Amino acid sequence: MKHAAKNLLVVGAGVVVLGGVLAALLLTGSGDGEETSSAAESSSSSSISLVSREEEDITSMEVTNQYGTYTIVPYEHVSEVEVSDESGGTTTETTTNTLYRIAEYGDSAPLNTYTTERVLECGFSLNATRNIGEVADLSEYGLTDPQATIKVNFNDGTDFEYLLGNENAGDGSGYYMCVSGSNNVYIVSVDDEIFEDKTTFINKTLLSLSYSAEEIGTVVDGLTLSGTQYPDPIEITFNEEDSTYTMMAGHEMELDTDEYSTILATLTSLSADDVAYVCPTAEDLAAAGLDNPSAVVEFSIIDGDTYRLSAGRSENGMTHVMVNGKDAVYLVEDSKVSTWTQNSAYNMRSKFVKLPMITEVQSMTVTINGEVTEFVLSRTKDEEKSTEDSTVYNYEVTGNGKKLTYDDYFQKYYQSIIGIQLLEETDEEPTGEPVVTLTYHYYDEFNRPDDVISFYEAGTRRYLAQTNGGTDGLVSSTYIDRIAPNTEKMLNDERVYVN
Repeated sequence: MKHAAKNLLVVGAGVVVLGGVLAALLLTGSGDGEETSSAAESSSSSSISLVSREEEDITSMEVTNQYGTYTIVPYEHVSEVEVSDESGGTTTETTTNTLYRIAEYGDSAPLNTYTTERVLECGFSLNATRNIGEVADLSEYGLTDPQATIKVNFNDGTDFEYLLGNENAGDGSGYYMCVSGSNNVYIVSVDDEIFEDKTTFINKTLLSLSYSAEEIGTVVDGLTLSGTQYPDPIEITFNEEDSTYTMMAGHEMELDTDEYSTILATLTSLSADDVAYVCPTAEDLAAAGLDNPSAVVEFSIIDGDTYRLSAGRSENGMTHVMVNGKDAVYLVEDSKVSTWTQNSAYNMRSKFVKLPMITEVQSMTVTINGEVTEFVLSRTKDEEKSTEDSTVYNYEVTGNGKKLTYDDYFQKYYQSIIGIQLLEETDEEPTGEPVVTLTYHYYDEFNRPDDVISFYEAGTRRYLAQTNGGTDGLVSSTYIDRIAPNTEKMLNDERVYVN
């Protein structure tokens, strides 16, 4: 008698009706086909248990389908958890659980345990919805060239092997099945993943953060972009004290907060479309372009975890991606990751060259063709408007030592200075001396070094802008040509009009 036959049990109402006759037929495989078929038709509405064991009884489950063979095996998973003790400290508690993995993969493969458990259930708990009975030609049911062959080994030395053929032609409610070596056909329901490649067991969730697109900006305290796409790595820092951002890419730049929010929104949730390599080798990483990633994004949650994703080669609209903590190379649609794989410092920065807060500036030097104008701002505490939590100041300004009107007049002039916007990106290097240089000196309390912004002639109606020696881009001559006449007006204490 085969081991598989020993595992066949019959349950349900059909057994009660037929007594011990049908049970004996299924357990022993004896009797002529005509009688077995007749009995099976009588029990067509019953649930027939073909194998009924426990999950922990399985030592291996081997599945062979059109994609090849994979084997599900148990392993002991050891985890450590810190727990509080009576003294107020913490101790490390070790727990061991039996989990299941794909033997053909390494232990570090990031499996979807839910999918693995569902397929594994087809090995220790399999029920038929109908017994077709003995058939003359298994090929009519797709069982001579089965879609899948499953062999389960149990820890008591027994095994259970069965074949899965075509989908039930009648109503698609299951698949034709027979025990290996038998011509008795059943209809069973199985998990569809049993017919897939073993990559179906890989967890394709790369990121799943419990923050909305609106919340993510307030909890990420830093983000860095690097890789061949970013010759000057981009580093963005969130300043909790004043809820502002600092962007560094060779030099400090003003951040386009809308563009930054778009990037963060794509990082709250990300799933792969396919799997390229599991437990990749050095050769696999090179083939995927991940030995020298084109883009790497790394960000951290305030008082939380740090995440790192690397992007390699893009092919047929799919980018090869890895995420820290998951030993696999994934394929992700380009559009899902383009915000950080195909971006640039110019695109991510504000198109305003520099936007220093007027209340932080202690002095501003405007140098036009070598002629220097010094604006000095002073402030006094407004005792009536100030509170314990907030200090309000009254401001005054002088230009080359001459007292000027701060409210409206100097404020408008200052607005015209910081309103200079970039027109386009450039790889040009400046030549000659700058036509205009703006130098901002800040109050000590803000702990900021001076900012020096210079503008060089760069062809017709264009100036090249640099901040602290780093190139920002090209600006229209309209912004720069108006600085000289506006400065003269300001020194005459005349109002400057801003377009």
